[in-house]
Amino acid sequence: LKASPSLPAEGVVVEAQLTGKRGSVSTLLVHNGTLRCGDAVICGNCAGKVKAMFDDQGRAVKEAGPATPVEVLGIVGVPEAGSAFRVVADEAAARRLSEESQTRDRQQAQDEQKKTTLEDFFQKLAEGETRELRIVIKGDVQGSVEALTAMLVGLSTPAIGLKIIRSGVGDITDSDLMLASASDAIVIGFHVGVDARVRQAARNEGVEIRLYDIIYEAVDEVRKSLEGLLEPVVEEKVTGRALVQEVFKISKVGRIAGCRMEEGKLRKGARVRVRRSGEEIVLDVVTTLKRFKDDALEVLAGQECGIGLGNFHDFEPGDVIEAFETVRTPRKL
Repeated sequence: LKASPSLPAEGVVVEAQLTGKRGSVSTLLVHNGTLRCGDAVICGNCAGKVKAMFDDQGRAVKEAGPATPVEVLGIVGVPEAGSAFRVVADEAAARRLSEESQTRDRQQAQDEQKKTTLEDFFQKLAEGETRELRIVIKGDVQGSVEALTAMLVGLSTPAIGLKIIRSGVGDITDSDLMLASASDAIVIGFHVGVDARVRQAARNEGVEIRLYDIIYEAVDEVRKSLEGLLEPVVEEKVTGRALVQEVFKISKVGRIAGCRMEEGKLRKGARVRVRRSGEEIVLDVVTTLKRFKDDALEVLAGQECGIGLGNFHDFEPGDVIEAFETVRTPRKL
């Protein structure tokens, strides 16, 4: 690899974070040219003037040549890790380029939002509503934010989606809260703080803020939240079958099916279906259940009983009364 130390510096942002004492701190790796204190730089969407530089030992340096990593103070904002930086003519030019880049990104975000609301809306209607969990992520350094974002996005499935509507470095702010409130999102903070005013605003707006120190704890809790949005699996479970042997007519009660429980159990109030020659002919509820002449709450396999239903009375010998219940099983990702 070859580089010229005499050119204006250019390279890549390795990491960036917002600190309480020093403000925005960016770790830059120079690819070409020489970076000097006082240079005006543009880093992705951020710009500024190099006020101080420190090497990997924390010692102050005045310049950094090719293949040299340095911590830089003076950049306004927190540039994204992986974005390119370069030296420009002056600080005014850096601010102008930064504003142009931010304008392009905002326009792109608006275009993507329009596409989602106009084109995808009808597709979602046709396919059924897509459930989605929206999240705002704030972290102490860009690397942590990117790692957490990648792990959370990986939880999305065709049945349940996860959308990161904003991610950034620094403490949770009012703007994060307002976006979350407008988007019905939750806010996840990793190694960041929340002042009392923002906490109170979150309670007023009904926005949930979750703070974590371990990435895997955040991912695990979000996974559980997503599973809560999944529709449970609904299945019918047959709990008992009775075979109609005779049909009796009892005054003040009506027609009662004299049955023998073939399997399972049958309770008064149970939902049942009546099958004749294998075909379902009616759904109903057990309103009368007798053992001999006495009322019963439950009969078991092998026992004989009398069964009366709420709306159906046209029993025939050979009919099968099948009791069932609906079981809802939570789904897992």
